[in-house]
Amino acid sequence: MEVKFTPNGEQGKQCRDCKFFEAENANAGIGKCFGNDVPSGGSCNNFVPK
Repeated sequence: MEVKFTPNGEQGKQCRDCKFFEAENANAGIGKCFGNDVPSGGSCNNFVPK
C-alpha cells in the first residue's frame, strides 16, 4: 500500500481528523502517520475518520 500525502487537506479530512495520525508536536502542527512526519493540516489517500 503506497501512501500519498498532500500538504493541504480538505476541511474535515485532514490528518488531525484521521485515526492513524499521532500528534507529536501540537504547537508545530506536526505528527506521525504510517512512519512519516506529516503536517496536521495535510491529508492522504488512506484517510479514516476518528
